[in-house]
Amino acid sequence: DLRTREFPLRRVWSMALGTEFNTAVAGRTVLRAPSTGSEWLGFAGSRRRLPAGFAAAPADLTGLSQADQNGLIGSFRNAWSSARADGGPNGSFSVSVGGEDPMLGKLVGYAASLTYSYSQETRRDESRAIAAPGSATGTFERQNYYRGETGRIGVLWGGMLNLSSRLGSSSRLDLSNTYTRTADNEATRLAGFNDGFNQNYDITRLSFVERSTLSSQLRGEHLLGWRHHVLWQAGYGKVTRDEPDRSDLVYETVLDTVTGASQPVAWTGAPRSGARAFSAIDESAAQGSLSYRIQLGAHGSQTFVKVGVFGRRTDRDADSRVYDITSSSLSQPDRSAPAESIFNGAYAASGRLNLYANASSGRYTARDLNAGGFAMVELPLGSRIRLIGGARLERSGIRVRTLTVNGGDTTSRLYDTDLLPALAATIALTPAMN
Repeated sequence: DLRTREFPLRRVWSMALGTEFNTAVAGRTVLRAPSTGSEWLGFAGSRRRLPAGFAAAPADLTGLSQADQNGLIGSFRNAWSSARADGGPNGSFSVSVGGEDPMLGKLVGYAASLTYSYSQETRRDESRAIAAPGSATGTFERQNYYRGETGRIGVLWGGMLNLSSRLGSSSRLDLSNTYTRTADNEATRLAGFNDGFNQNYDITRLSFVERSTLSSQLRGEHLLGWRHHVLWQAGYGKVTRDEPDRSDLVYETVLDTVTGASQPVAWTGAPRSGARAFSAIDESAAQGSLSYRIQLGAHGSQTFVKVGVFGRRTDRDADSRVYDITSSSLSQPDRSAPAESIFNGAYAASGRLNLYANASSGRYTARDLNAGGFAMVELPLGSRIRLIGGARLERSGIRVRTLTVNGGDTTSRLYDTDLLPALAATIALTPAMN
């Protein structure tokens, strides 16, 4: 239900360039996640894709030989650690044009724009913890307290194209299109004491999240004489959210009790200490509506009767896969190496790393169908009061199929039929007040 700007009556255009300096970033050393490919445009690089070998493997990875596991582990992109780099200024760019010109014998109005921005952000002195119930009523104890920082590079760009034309003196067509894409490449590093394991940990997470929104809408409005009005609309929308190749890395560490500085000692090798996650959500929706209004009575005391129908279908596909890399055979010196040395393929090739599908993996598909019709009347009662009443009959159906990593398959359905009446009164207290 987007409403964007319409075309101006004369041709106009504009262009803007901008830059800004964030004193927390520009000229300072900030945490940075590695990048690959055309990520400055908000598209994940091809190296972030789930390796092809996982498509042929069982979802829960059961039945795979050690050699098959070794091959899958070695196919991951070998990027686990954050880096530090010099921060710079942020920037933005935009251009737009609009007007009304003859085209194919008709006057066509248009409005188009394109924007792009690039930003850098840092969050220093972050702290995270769990609040657990304390020994006394109304108190709490801080558990699993971690401190650290996050560095992020964000990209935002999008465009708009609107076209409008009049067909004769009684019809008008409008086509509206918008597209937006954002992406955040983020590195987080935290260190602290884990109460459950009685151990100091240094945790690094690298993530790249891309999102997109597309909306297209065609709208027609027709006057048939002075009594009849027809309005129809058809639209399509699509949204996505992808997080390809997120990595989580956990090292045992030594913490400076005064400064909080962390000196990683060794990779733990336990579940969730070396994890790769791939998730994607895609949702699309198509909808349409048609309404008819007739005007009855003399000017000044008109009665309006309006009827219409509408329908919408929405489909969603959500897929999340998390894989744990563990080891019980690597020695302390082996695990003390940088993560990129541990996971460069040598230990996997020698069978010293294991691969498991995490239980939080899974997938669901969903469909939402919604259709209905309505009728309403706007009726004058004298010169000061107007009544507006009507009802909408709506039928909806939702179907969700859930697939777990261990083969569970569940389908849920929900169907509803609703009659939604409404009544309103408008009273003119004065010629300038309702």
